[in-house]
Amino acid sequence: MASLDRTAYPRIGKRLNDKELEAGYTLSEPEGRFIRGQSRGDTGHLSLAMVLKTRQQVGYFPPLADVPDQIRVHLAKGLGIPDHTPLVDEVRRPATLHRYRTAVRTQLGSRPYFDGGEEMVIASVRHS
Repeated sequence: MASLDRTAYPRIGKRLNDKELEAGYTLSEPEGRFIRGQSRGDTGHLSLAMVLKTRQQVGYFPPLADVPDQIRVHLAKGLGIPDHTPLVDEVRRPATLHRYRTAVRTQLGSRPYFDGGEEMVIASVRHS
């Protein structure tokens, strides 16, 4: 049986080993520049890093509160900020999170399903 993170409905593992954490959640230099250019302050940097890396790993934007602490700590360390840095409040600052998600979609060359995503899926299926 395939592990849950390798199915059509991937989820972030509750506990990643060091190798998985390093491979999936370490920021490259270009990613670090992107994060610093698209967000302000430690809270913004850490939140955007979590949005970017989780989207790359699972293919969707999970709520920041659902991302395991070990990923948060790993990303904070990579950014050189305290690991207890708060995240953007998804309830009080939805516009900020929307802006981060839009920036990540642009960076990764993807778009939401309702905004041309259906055509991308159809084209992908036809070419496979």
